[in-house]
Amino acid sequence: MHNSDRWRSLEDEGLSDADIRKTFFQPVSMKVFAWNSRREKGHDDDAMDSIKYNQQMLQTAFMVMDPVTGAVKAWVGGIDFKTYKFDHVNINTKRQVGSFHQALSL
Repeated sequence: MHNSDRWRSLEDEGLSDADIRKTFFQPVSMKVFAWNSRREKGHDDDAMDSIKYNQQMLQTAFMVMDPVTGAVKAWVGGIDFKTYKFDHVNINTKRQVGSFHQALSL
């Protein structure tokens, strides 16, 4: 809730934390991601239910790179860019790629 654009916007307008929190429990018409051809569904719900719904979506990504040339072979970064405008592939990760050392030793 505190990381949402809604919270930041209302905070910038000078609303108190208690008043901002109340807005998250007022029903509004909204569109959320769905597994249909339009990738969305409309419904009336409050923002907290929308947050809970979106947290149920598994967000994953992968990147495939040729370890010799460095060429990127595949880059898949999330469910649907229309709704989730995040690139979940983090090329600056600190985790070691499992086959990287193996490829270097060939």
